[in-house]
Amino acid sequence: MSTGILVLTNKALANAIKIESLLEDAIIYAPSKLKADSEFKVDFYDEKFSSIVDKAYKLHSKLIFIMATGIVVRSVAHMIKDKTLDPAIVVMDEEVKFCISLLGGHIAGANQLANQLADLIGCIPVITTATDVNNKGALDIIAHELGAYDNSQRDIYKAINYNLATGKKVYLLSDIDLNLLNLDIRGFEIVTLQDALDLDKDEYVIHIRGAFHGDKAILKIVKENTSYYEIKPQNLVLGIGCRRNTSYEKIQEGLNALCDKYLLEESQIKTIASIELKKNESGIIELASKLSAPFITYDTATLDKAISSTDTIEASDFVKSIAGVSSVAEASAYKLSIGKIILPKQIINGVTFSLGIITKYRKEEA
Repeated sequence: MSTGILVLTNKALANAIKIESLLEDAIIYAPSKLKADSEFKVDFYDEKFSSIVDKAYKLHSKLIFIMATGIVVRSVAHMIKDKTLDPAIVVMDEEVKFCISLLGGHIAGANQLANQLADLIGCIPVITTATDVNNKGALDIIAHELGAYDNSQRDIYKAINYNLATGKKVYLLSDIDLNLLNLDIRGFEIVTLQDALDLDKDEYVIHIRGAFHGDKAILKIVKENTSYYEIKPQNLVLGIGCRRNTSYEKIQEGLNALCDKYLLEESQIKTIASIELKKNESGIIELASKLSAPFITYDTATLDKAISSTDTIEASDFVKSIAGVSSVAEASAYKLSIGKIILPKQIINGVTFSLGIITKYRKEEA
């Protein structure tokens, strides 16, 4: 998520140096004629400006141009491909009074970057996306932050964002506590599954899927009777605890039962976590391989710290006598998800499971 800052003049360079000092993993590109001794990351170049723009466009996920907007538009136009591929581009004037979100406002994060710069240096953000102008959230951003953005669903995103921007009701149903997700849900009307029964085909119901605890028969009616759309987060953490040498088949059977019970899909699992004692457990390793999910383990001290940091993890004296720590599955999921547990421990088929969710933007550390 590196940031490239491009300048053409001394005044722009001076302001770029201030900005670079406030951002993580940022580098400045400036023509060699501006070269001077500096402790900051400045790449002075002799090439044509157009060549540097091409290089920076491919190298960074975010670009800040401190120069005229027209120069930027002409320089990047030939490289623009798709909102899911292009970097975020923000343009600032030399005095850094204004900050224009030019390209990639939603998915790439240019709107967020413009607002971040406003907070850091006091410039005025100029944002033109309809949902933002009308102080509303956006479905494509929500999907993106949950790892569930689907390029084939762009028409749905546009339709729902249009409804939000124009003040029409869009209903939001979530299996996951929204306080855990830190999503921008301005403009959405939060409903329960029971509330959604009163809605009809002309009304959008957005359902963030997690571990479903509701009535499946009611959910079926809501799906059939409304303009229903699911978002299935693809960034779930699966904590696992099991006896030594538990077979892959037994673990897989337990996971299948878990998914059936809570209407989950294996594809939603991004990472598997457990105690360091299980790092060579063949059954878990085989499951991780099948799911193409990294398998991360934690030592007992780390899990003990996670357990002592909250009163929500169910402790077990039996587990502590075996593993040296009072929780394995839930404590592992808790640690990896930074406390965002969406399903406490479940013992199925002799295997213990717990689910957490990794959110896109995490400022705190466990």
